[in-house]
Amino acid sequence: MFDIFFEYLSDLFSFPVDRVRYVTLFLVSFPLASLLRIVLHYSYTSPTIRHTVSALLGLLFGWMCFQWQVFYLIGFVSVGYILLITLPPTIVQRYSMIYALIGISTGHIYRLITDYGGYTLDFTGPLMLLVQRVSYVAYAYHDGVARDEKDLSDDQKKLKISSIPSLLEYFSYNFSFMTFLAGPTVAYKNYDDFITGANFTQATNNKSTTEPSPLIPTLKTFLLSMTALSIVAIGSSWTDTSLLLDPSLQLPRRLFNTLLFCIVTRSPYYFSFLITETACNAGGLGFTGYDKEGREVWDLAKSINFKGYEFGANPREMIMSWNMKTALWIRRVFYERGASVIQANVVSALWHGFYPGYYLSFTMVAFGSITGRKLRYLLWHRFQSPRYVKILYDISSTVSTVLFREFIQVTFLLLTIENILTYWRHLYFAPFFILLFTALVLPDKKRQKKSE
Repeated sequence: MFDIFFEYLSDLFSFPVDRVRYVTLFLVSFPLASLLRIVLHYSYTSPTIRHTVSALLGLLFGWMCFQWQVFYLIGFVSVGYILLITLPPTIVQRYSMIYALIGISTGHIYRLITDYGGYTLDFTGPLMLLVQRVSYVAYAYHDGVARDEKDLSDDQKKLKISSIPSLLEYFSYNFSFMTFLAGPTVAYKNYDDFITGANFTQATNNKSTTEPSPLIPTLKTFLLSMTALSIVAIGSSWTDTSLLLDPSLQLPRRLFNTLLFCIVTRSPYYFSFLITETACNAGGLGFTGYDKEGREVWDLAKSINFKGYEFGANPREMIMSWNMKTALWIRRVFYERGASVIQANVVSALWHGFYPGYYLSFTMVAFGSITGRKLRYLLWHRFQSPRYVKILYDISSTVSTVLFREFIQVTFLLLTIENILTYWRHLYFAPFFILLFTALVLPDKKRQKKSE
């Protein structure tokens, strides 16, 4: 029944059926989240009911999108829970992470076999998010039970848990209909506070006050998501890789095509980031409290900083503005626990899959981050006055970051080594060699201090 409906919409709008499923369920999740907030409000509905509804709707979404493949996701989460309740808290986080990476790798290998080089939306998308959630719970439990309070960062203290969630709570967190298909992934403690209403009651110190309305943040992100969806619909012809790889193109035309290709191909991500933020805000999950001026803050489900990503002044700002919840997950479970930039980027590439484009792009992201830090250390203080010099420096930093971003995105999306090398050859490998040279040759802060 569901397939017939989605195929009808696919024919009606001339849009691939897998994307029709996602878009339809994204749009349905928005009003469903509002009903969860209003009809099943935490003040007169038990957490058990809210957990149950959230989990069942998410599983229904999974069945509608993936049919029998959803049972792989259920099995993946189930084994993650078994590890949580059987392994000692001193090691549970380590083996849960290993298990999660093996699980996502298996899914990616299946995708390589069945849809090599394709962009079909299948169960591996939600599986990537489940990796984050399974590991988040394991690390939070490890921090809450197996580590001394004094050894925890302020963030880890806020997010730690001292007991294992029930099976229902665990499934609700992993399969919540608001975040199941495309995220965002929030920490388990944040999700549990949303279910119980603690994210509101703690923000107001349990005082009787009017609950903030999500109307404005919800409408804002919804309208932005519809803008992104419009770009996807209008610019679908600009996603053909021949626009980048055609040997007859002159360099200016190839660069122009690259710019439009990147704008159109990242618009579906903008749509999914914004529409899921809309659903989370509509349900109340996005609320985090009040700022110093007493204004409401709705940023827990925020996954994209448009200004920072499109006009970032350096690679770090750009990187931290895209898929922010995944970047936060990487920081919390890798950077803050001793992993290097290279190690974290390798894991991030593994999390995405096994196409060469992922590993090349994330390696260049690491080199770009190193280059950005070195250039800032060497140049920033030299271009702060007069004012017009600072403005020119800021403009040049933004332009170079934009060019770096587009080169990375194309490498990521071309997937195969043949396509990547073809594209790089048309650019004479210049972006790659410039990035590599500056990362390896420019002196960094430590070397500069030693020379002094």
